[in-house]
Amino acid sequence: MTDGFIATSSQKDQVIVYSDVSNSIQCPPEISTAEACSSKEGTGPESEEGVEVRVARIFNTFGPRMHMNDGWVVSNFLLQALQGEPLTVYGSGSQTRALQYVSDLVNGLVIMNSNVSNPVNLGNPEEHTILELAQLIKNLVGSGSEIQFLSEAQDDPQKRKPDIKRAKLVLGWEPVVPLEEGLNKAMHNFRKELEYQANNQYIPKPKPG
Repeated sequence: MTDGFIATSSQKDQVIVYSDVSNSIQCPPEISTAEACSSKEGTGPESEEGVEVRVARIFNTFGPRMHMNDGWVVSNFLLQALQGEPLTVYGSGSQTRALQYVSDLVNGLVIMNSNVSNPVNLGNPEEHTILELAQLIKNLVGSGSEIQFLSEAQDDPQKRKPDIKRAKLVLGWEPVVPLEEGLNKAMHNFRKELEYQANNQYIPKPKPG
């Protein structure tokens, strides 16, 4: 992964600093606190060494060519529905997620390559419950799969929604791809990949969320 970043920076005449440091900040495990801590640590070189730093806080993103068995809710539901297996929902399914399509994220990152200095949230503020997501994917696939409710997972966030006011104000950015349109594109990609892997005698299985 590091090699990929270095190669990309070389192509664009940019500099990426990568090294072990003795004064690394120990960030807490809580998501929101850890993100704020990491943002602060990331901007350190900018003030100390004059290195330009951009901080994008990326929220749940999906799209074609994401890993099918990574254990994430979108990939799990797509894989389960396409294979005719039960869609596993942990708890009541009332937990909410805000999902953005990958092209929206890319557009936001491109725009951030300007004079933006403060951290910016890049995500879709439109919330959907996990149960709604399962039903939507089931309908998109045209699957006869059942929705199976399992015990609620520990430390599962009940709400995950970005505030993108700064992105709108500073970048003039907001997501434009509707959830159903993005899921449909991802579904077709998954379907093609499953057909290819079936011909090569490999069938991926979803991981527990």
